[in-house]
Amino acid sequence: MNEVSVAQAEAIREIMRIIVDDDLAKGISPGDSAVCDHCRQIKPAPGFIMYDQYKLCNDCSCEYELARVQGRVHSPRQFMRRAPKFASGSPSS
Repeated sequence: MNEVSVAQAEAIREIMRIIVDDDLAKGISPGDSAVCDHCRQIKPAPGFIMYDQYKLCNDCSCEYELARVQGRVHSPRQFMRRAPKFASGSPSS
């Protein structure tokens, strides 16, 4: 696994903030929401990113990018295998 410097981690987080700002500038309402395919939580729509067929919230996208740079995962599919499991099959409240 690769070590990620503080500067690299902050750069990834800054890119994720820019994606949110870009979505807001495109007219995506901060009141709109979507369900993340990874954490299965309802999150604000601005900042969602499509990775292959997976729609990830901004937090999970950041987590994926950090894991990818560290070499812990090599694909969105591999990241999704690490997704939280819910006994009921529904998002937590």
